[in-house]
Amino acid sequence: MRVQLTANNKLYDLEGELWEQKFPFYKTADGFTSLVGVRASCPPGDYPVAVTGFDAYDQPVKLEGTVAVADGGYIKEKIVIAAPDKKKIFDPALEEKKMLEYRKVQGIITRKSDEQLWAGTFTLPAEGRITSPFGTYRTFSTGGEERHLGVDIANKEGTPVRAANRGKVMLGEELIVRGKAVIVDHGRGVFTIYNHLSGIAVEPGERVEKGQVLGYMGSSGLATGSHLHWEMRVFKWVVDPLQWTTATFTYRSPEEEAAAEAEVERGYEEALAAAPPEAKETAGGHLQPGELIPDMEGTD
Repeated sequence: MRVQLTANNKLYDLEGELWEQKFPFYKTADGFTSLVGVRASCPPGDYPVAVTGFDAYDQPVKLEGTVAVADGGYIKEKIVIAAPDKKKIFDPALEEKKMLEYRKVQGIITRKSDEQLWAGTFTLPAEGRITSPFGTYRTFSTGGEERHLGVDIANKEGTPVRAANRGKVMLGEELIVRGKAVIVDHGRGVFTIYNHLSGIAVEPGERVEKGQVLGYMGSSGLATGSHLHWEMRVFKWVVDPLQWTTATFTYRSPEEEAAAEAEVERGYEEALAAAPPEAKETAGGHLQPGELIPDMEGTD
């Protein structure tokens, strides 16, 4: 959801909180704005939302309200892990490395760049059939359970996977669970993640247009078949990426957003017309115990 504040006086360092989630505000033409996603694990009910900050005299201010959270209607499913190489991923000996990789990803998706790179709606990153929706409660044949934090799109191996909107590549490497993965920073706390690729076609630091090929669908990491796990984070919290394909969320004024969207769509058309690039050689990025993680800003 989009939270909008207007005030007669100057305000600073505004931060909101909703059910253990904290979110910053950005100054916009019509006040202060933040984008807030409610976690899939949040039980339905009425929740207090509070915004704190400081006024022009450095005096603390606090605004309070209530948000109604509805039942997400999430389904349950059981995932059968049969292949020996996939079962190895559950080996307790890998837990430390998996935790280090988790912290590395968290260190990326907790960054908050000031520039909004995306514009308009996001697009589905690959052709195929949606086989598992966002928020599904999963149990595994190998033991354990978890919430599905993305949307699974299935198609044959090698299907192009494209950036859902304009952004900057922050990671492109092979991880234990996510497999060959790409993380794109769209600015102001919005990230998309693309998992289980068979090959990666971009490099960290590269700016990508909406529709640009990031890699190719596969079954690397913890995947039982060729598919893309597409994930979206807003201030590190997971949200349903499909919602962003039908609604526009922005910090810009309507006029600014219309101009930015026209520019992004021109880049999108050029990206779709371009010849698909070759996948790059990508080494596994597994961290070793004790290895430092740059720019760590916290964990989920």
